[in-house]
Amino acid sequence: PCATIQGAIDKAAAGDTIYVADGIFTGTNLDVVTITKSIILSGGWNSEFDTQTGYSTVYGQNTRRGIKVSNSPSVAIDHFIVKHGQAYQGGGIQIFNSTVSLDYMLIFNNTALTTSGGGGIENQGTLMVNHSMVFENNAGHGGGISGESDSITTISNSSIHSNTASFSGGGIYAGYITSLTINNSTISNNSAGTTGGGIQTHASTYPEVKVVLNNSTVAENYTHDTEGGISGEVYLKNSILANNTTSGLNTLWTTNCTSLKLDGFSIVYPTLCSYSGGPVLNVNPNLGTFIPAIGYSPLIFGSPAINAGNPATCLSTDQRGVVRPVGAKCDIGAFEY
Repeated sequence: PCATIQGAIDKAAAGDTIYVADGIFTGTNLDVVTITKSIILSGGWNSEFDTQTGYSTVYGQNTRRGIKVSNSPSVAIDHFIVKHGQAYQGGGIQIFNSTVSLDYMLIFNNTALTTSGGGGIENQGTLMVNHSMVFENNAGHGGGISGESDSITTISNSSIHSNTASFSGGGIYAGYITSLTINNSTISNNSAGTTGGGIQTHASTYPEVKVVLNNSTVAENYTHDTEGGISGEVYLKNSILANNTTSGLNTLWTTNCTSLKLDGFSIVYPTLCSYSGGPVLNVNPNLGTFIPAIGYSPLIFGSPAINAGNPATCLSTDQRGVVRPVGAKCDIGAFEY
């Protein structure tokens, strides 16, 4: 085996798989790991490389970015912790002109130093985030994840929580000419200085931007100004948008959102934003306490979200992988009771 992750990447040919042992890996360059070819980077292996036992850690030491992927047609990364990265953009991970899949990742305590975005991840390519948690990251825009111009981001079975943005998009920032799809995921306990505590999107201003939430939950996010939950136009399908708050003076937009297009059965509580389509339920979804360690808020007994989803548009599993429906119909939100 090589002594460093970078040493193995430099030796690898396009299409190779690199197995990384469970341990902590640092570096001395601008990035701990730089990828410029198509590879699979698989972490958390034991010393014999015959069993995947946990996670490998990319540690930025608060002085450099964790991982940068540039001009790579196909990169898959799984079972890594990326922490304490720091960079101008994309403190934890930066993706440029590449297609990247991140699976079973823990991305936390990373920082983007300026008003630019992506404390945890900055995407300028095509990104799929699956079965992962992005939390406690900081940036000017997009504390957790920032999707910049011409980017495509899909988040599935994941949690984006407890991230902070100085300006907008505490959890996620969807920039101009961007596609963002969120499936079976929870956006919770994020905060922003101005707008979009959970999600900031420019979709209402730029029709090229499209943001769709399927069986997802956006709850308990906060801003100091307006739109504690979602700022900008989004499509909701079988999703929950509730209990978001702000300390702003514009009471019309203090809680949840700006503009919704409802393409399925959803709960928006309270409904203080414009919307079209439906149906929408303006009822308390009775969410349980958000549990950071597992990344979701369970539904509690008697929740109006239980058995209230649209069978035609519900996803086949929930955030945990539990098969839907449990009961007569699927539930609204990321959690199947």
